[in-house]
Amino acid sequence: MISLSKDLESRINPEKSRNFSSIYFLEHLLILEEIYKEILLKFPINPIKISIVGTNGKGSTGYFLTQLFYYNGFDCGYYSSPHLLSYTERILVNLTYYKENLLNNYYNDFIKEIVNKNNKLTEYYKNLTYFEVLTIFTIYLFYRLNLKIHIYEAGLGGRFDATKIVNPDFVILTNVSLDHTKVLGNTIEKILNEKLGIISKNTQILFVGDPKLETYIKKQRLSTKIHYFQLQDQFSNYLEYNKQFSLFCFNKMMEFLKFNLPKKQVVLKNPPGRLEIKNVGDQLIIFDVSHNTNGIYTFLNSLRKEFSDINKDNTILILGLLKDRSYKNIERLFSWTNLSLHYPFPYIPVKEEFIHNESVQKLSFIELKDLKKLVNHKKYIIICGSFRLYELYLNLIEQFRRKL
Repeated sequence: MISLSKDLESRINPEKSRNFSSIYFLEHLLILEEIYKEILLKFPINPIKISIVGTNGKGSTGYFLTQLFYYNGFDCGYYSSPHLLSYTERILVNLTYYKENLLNNYYNDFIKEIVNKNNKLTEYYKNLTYFEVLTIFTIYLFYRLNLKIHIYEAGLGGRFDATKIVNPDFVILTNVSLDHTKVLGNTIEKILNEKLGIISKNTQILFVGDPKLETYIKKQRLSTKIHYFQLQDQFSNYLEYNKQFSLFCFNKMMEFLKFNLPKKQVVLKNPPGRLEIKNVGDQLIIFDVSHNTNGIYTFLNSLRKEFSDINKDNTILILGLLKDRSYKNIERLFSWTNLSLHYPFPYIPVKEEFIHNESVQKLSFIELKDLKKLVNHKKYIIICGSFRLYELYLNLIEQFRRKL
């Protein structure tokens, strides 16, 4: 039996290497489209397909939307990335994560029924990346399970993203800010163009979470109907905003599809890793996956609304940025916060530009054993900057609980 995890680990993984290159994007999209055609031939069903693109908020928006569909009686699959601890977290079926052995069974069926159907597909399949393999397998799985609703979160951009091949019926754009500029472009307009490239001829509605993008979107001259989220309420944090945006998208889709559902009060759970707070004794350990300048700024603002006493004396901010992030992000964080910033380099490798740049000399590059000493006497321990720091967050919680 083929192990899905071993197959994934054997492949090129730009998420891990941070070497995002557009060289193979188009070529690989053509391969994925051929495989997708085989999936459609085997499973001639017509699900509702939703794509989510944007710089920040994709994961929480998708998670909330999945709950709304499921609790209103729809079989729903949600595909997201990256993961916190295991790739199995990326595939959510009716709010359930499948165990690895079950995914292995489905994956072997996928290889046998679809990939090995002809030698050409088998040969091309060998060249696909980690994300591309997991994407096309998830698409197969959602069709195999005959799910009514498919929700796909784009990995990077939209125009050349692997999730583009499903030709979505609805596209949700959360927001746009400067991120992955070497691949997507160095202006809001260029990045927006890449993200909107996921729109297909099938796309009925584009939902936009940030109405300030309207000026840029008008220049695109899209034929797709557009709904802007205009709610002006003040929200306690960014997750509350994303909940309301998800509800807005869900209601508009139901209207368009003429699904007359009874009014139902649904209590939506927050996704893991987003504004996740654990109270251990008299300390609060807080984690968020925010990993770019705007995301971290939004996260810290949300915290300050909830905990007004956060200051440099009672708070430590543990920040880890991957190597494709600019040190200028850290410079901005220094100007936004008056907190003590520490960089946990056993978890995230330290970039040479950080060490030798005068602008980030206030940043403490610290090993885990020394970090644990520093956090002992702080009321708030805030961790952000990368999905990879979630393990550190869990380790700190466990360490503090053992002391109680």
